[in-house]
Amino acid sequence: MTTCLSPLVHDLICNLGFELKEICDINSIVTQNGEVRWKAITDRVRYEELGRSLDYRRSVQQLGPVCEAIHLHISALTRAQF
Repeated sequence: MTTCLSPLVHDLICNLGFELKEICDINSIVTQNGEVRWKAITDRVRYEELGRSLDYRRSVQQLGPVCEAIHLHISALTRAQF
Protein backbone atom coordinates (compact mmCIF):
# COMPACT_ATOMS: atom_id res chain seq x y z
CA MET A 1 0.00 0.00 0.00
CA THR A 2 1.28 3.46 -0.87
CA THR A 3 0.83 6.18 1.72
CA CYS A 4 2.05 9.71 2.32
CA LEU A 5 2.23 8.99 6.06
CA SER A 6 5.57 8.31 7.68
CA PRO A 7 5.97 4.73 8.93
CA LEU A 8 5.57 5.90 12.55
CA VAL A 9 2.37 7.87 11.89
CA HIS A 10 0.97 5.04 9.74
CA ASP A 11 1.60 2.60 12.60
CA LEU A 12 -0.08 4.91 15.14
CA ILE A 13 -3.18 5.47 13.01
CA CYS A 14 -3.62 2.12 11.27
CA ASN A 15 -2.31 -0.39 13.80
CA LEU A 16 -1.77 0.78 17.36
CA GLY A 17 -5.27 2.15 17.95
CA PHE A 18 -6.76 -1.22 17.00
CA GLU A 19 -4.56 -3.43 19.19
CA LEU A 20 -6.80 -3.45 22.27
CA LYS A 21 -9.94 -5.50 21.75
CA GLU A 22 -11.70 -4.07 24.79
CA ILE A 23 -15.39 -3.22 24.51
CA CYS A 24 -16.21 0.29 25.73
CA ASP A 25 -19.74 1.03 26.88
CA ILE A 26 -20.89 4.15 25.05
CA ASN A 27 -22.81 5.22 28.18
CA SER A 28 -19.49 5.56 30.01
CA ILE A 29 -18.34 8.02 27.32
CA VAL A 30 -21.50 9.98 26.40
CA THR A 31 -24.45 10.87 28.65
CA GLN A 32 -28.08 10.31 27.66
CA ASN A 33 -28.19 14.05 26.80
CA GLY A 34 -25.30 13.62 24.35
CA GLU A 35 -22.70 15.29 26.57
CA VAL A 36 -19.17 13.89 26.49
CA ARG A 37 -17.87 12.47 29.75
CA TRP A 38 -14.39 13.94 29.39
CA LYS A 39 -13.06 12.13 32.46
CA ALA A 40 -13.67 8.78 30.72
CA ILE A 41 -11.42 9.99 27.92
CA THR A 42 -8.73 11.75 29.96
CA ASP A 43 -8.44 8.72 32.26
CA ARG A 44 -7.07 6.81 29.27
CA VAL A 45 -4.31 9.30 28.46
CA ARG A 46 -0.95 7.88 29.50
CA TYR A 47 2.24 9.60 30.58
CA GLU A 48 5.90 8.58 30.57
CA GLU A 49 7.17 6.83 33.67
CA LEU A 50 9.49 9.73 34.46
CA GLY A 51 7.99 13.18 34.53
CA ARG A 52 4.68 14.20 33.01
CA SER A 53 5.51 13.90 29.30
CA LEU A 54 2.67 12.44 27.28
CA ASP A 55 3.18 8.86 26.09
CA TYR A 56 1.60 9.14 22.64
CA ARG A 57 1.87 5.45 21.75
CA ARG A 58 0.21 4.19 24.93
CA SER A 59 -2.42 6.96 24.78
CA VAL A 60 -3.39 6.09 21.19
CA GLN A 61 -3.54 2.42 22.17
CA GLN A 62 -5.79 3.14 25.17
CA LEU A 63 -8.05 5.53 23.22
CA GLY A 64 -8.64 3.07 20.36
CA PRO A 65 -11.59 1.28 22.03
CA VAL A 66 -13.15 4.65 22.93
CA CYS A 67 -12.93 5.81 19.31
CA GLU A 68 -14.43 2.54 18.10
CA ALA A 69 -17.36 2.81 20.56
CA ILE A 70 -18.06 6.39 19.45
CA HIS A 71 -17.84 5.41 15.78
CA LEU A 72 -20.28 2.52 16.25
CA HIS A 73 -22.67 4.74 18.23
CA ILE A 74 -22.69 7.53 15.66
CA SER A 75 -23.02 5.04 12.79
CA ALA A 76 -26.14 3.57 14.43
CA LEU A 77 -27.93 6.94 14.78
CA THR A 78 -30.74 7.79 12.42
CA ARG A 79 -30.58 11.05 10.49
CA ALA A 80 -33.13 12.56 12.91
CA GLN A 81 -31.11 11.47 15.95
CA PHE A 82 -27.90 12.86 14.52
